[in-house]
Formats: sequence, C-alpha cells, structure tokens
Amino acid sequence: MTSPLLTVFYDGSCRLCSTEMKALKAVDDEGRLTLVDCSAPDFDDAPYQRVGATREAMMSSIHVRDEQGSWHRGVDALGVVYGALGFTAVARWWTNRQWRPFTAAFYAWVVRHRYTLSRLRLHRLTPLVMRGIAWREARQPRCRDGACTARRV
Repeated sequence: MTSPLLTVFYDGSCRLCSTEMKALKAVDDEGRLTLVDCSAPDFDDAPYQRVGATREAMMSSIHVRDEQGSWHRGVDALGVVYGALGFTAVARWWTNRQWRPFTAAFYAWVVRHRYTLSRLRLHRLTPLVMRGIAWREARQPRCRDGACTARRV
C-alpha cells in the first residue's frame, strides 16, 4: 500500500516549524511531502480560501492537503504527515482519542509560544528527537508492496 502524497502548509518564519519540516523532508525517501512556506511574501492563499485555509489560519496551525483534496489541521495534520512517512507510533500518539485532549492542548501551547521556543533555541532539539523517532521506528520492519527494508537512521 502506497502512502498518500501530501502538501504541507507551515510557518517557515518559525525556526521550530521549519526545522521540523526539514527533518521530515530529509526522511521522505519516497517524495511524499511537498512543503509550502505560507510565511513567504509570495505565498498566495487565494486558491485555498474557499475551504477556510487562509494564510492566517495556516500560520496559526499546520495544514495538510492530501491527494484526494481533503484538509487536515493541527494534530490531525501531524498524524497524517508522520503516518505517511511510516512513523506510525508518532502518528498514533498525535491522533489517539484518549490522548487527544493532551495532544491538542500541547500543540496549541507550542503554536502560541513557537517564536519564544525558537528564540530559546529549542528547535535544535528537533534533529535529536527525529533521530530518536527514526531509531525506534527502524526496529519495526518497513514493508511496502511485499518488500521489507530497514529505515535510514
């Protein structure tokens, strides 16, 4: 089964956000993600406004559009992105119904404080966290189309 192609709209002016997106793109061996920096001066939200995906909304919460045209926001978007890259445990953590009050509140807090967290250089932890996630997931076989391979760590 092939993972969906995703267009990820994120705040590239935030070091925390851009570092996470670059780390995810670095492990996107199959080219599943297209990253769109909605903070860029030339970003035009006109094609997305009819579904409520305005520049302001995208700057306030990660937005993902899948290849069927469905939109995912916030923790759901993170679950879709991590799941598409094969990080199933992380995807389940973000979207688990029992944990949803915590993950949604945590995500909202991070969004509100993302520039402060970046000024504190917490974005430097992202590569370490991603390596930890990749190491953990690498222990699980990665199987697609009947063939299993080890994940690059």
